[in-house]
Amino acid sequence: MISKLDEQFIEKATALVREHMSNPEFSVDMLAQKMSVSRMQVHRKLTGLTDRSASDLIRNIRLMHAAELLKEGELNVTEIT
Repeated sequence: MISKLDEQFIEKATALVREHMSNPEFSVDMLAQKMSVSRMQVHRKLTGLTDRSASDLIRNIRLMHAAELLKEGELNVTEIT
C-alpha cells in the first residue's frame, strides 16, 4: 500500500512532467530540481513506488499524451512529435 506522502510524490512528479510537456529538454535532472530533491532520490523513490525509473516515467507520460493527441485526430504525427 502506498502512503499518502508517496502518492503525493508521484502526483507531483506527474504534474511537473505534464506541465513541462512542451519542453523536449525536460529531464530527470530538471524534475529533481523542481521537486527540490536530488536526481538519485527521485530515481530511487519512483523506482521503489512504480517499478519504473524516472526517465521511464517521463517517457511514458509523454507517450500517453501523444496517444491522446493522435486519438483526437486534429494533429498529425509530425506535429505531435
